[in-house]
Amino acid sequence: LRRWPKEADGTISGALPDGSGTALPINQAMLFMSGHNHLKISEKKSYQFEGLTKRVTPKDKGVTFTMSLKKGPTALHTWFKGRDGIMLSAYYVYVTRK
Repeated sequence: LRRWPKEADGTISGALPDGSGTALPINQAMLFMSGHNHLKISEKKSYQFEGLTKRVTPKDKGVTFTMSLKKGPTALHTWFKGRDGIMLSAYYVYVTRK
């Protein structure tokens, strides 16, 4: 997941190297894929986000999630979350097949 396209080479929480864009206090990346069990039953809690999360550091340009997918269509939802209730979509998602 990335906030900026690879070609822009910007960090998730920073402005772009050319000075455009706005720095935001982003510290978490989140992913949810419909029809995919991200958590074990023992890990689930009431009203808890049931997708995958990863910490974002100020130097991160992207965050990688690795998972096995079933054949067929699915819905992918991605977010970045930060201090002061900031939440925005991860606009750039790069999917590769291994």
